[in-house]
Amino acid sequence: MKYYFYTIRPEISCYAPSSLHYQQEKNQLFIGPHFRLCGVNGAASLVSRELAERTREALLPRFQKRYGNDTDIIIEECETTNERFLKLIERDSAIVQERLDKGYLAPNKKP
Repeated sequence: MKYYFYTIRPEISCYAPSSLHYQQEKNQLFIGPHFRLCGVNGAASLVSRELAERTREALLPRFQKRYGNDTDIIIEECETTNERFLKLIERDSAIVQERLDKGYLAPNKKP
């Protein structure tokens, strides 16, 4: 059985922090559940497109201020057949939902 989930990927024209430069060059730069830039292994896996859209709307102004006005956030639909991955999707979605509900958009603030 296939399960669908959504990830959010920033498209920034300037360089990402040096620790993530390789991921940016390989187009593998994502946003984690705590709203930090990360590689593919740390990407937030979200349960619905609606949650991904809410996240995009909340984060886009901050990312444009930080990385320039031509920055965009892309929502990608992904699929998996691994049932164990569903726990990760639920955990990431809960973290993101709580951060959005409480307004904790900065990665260094704890929800």
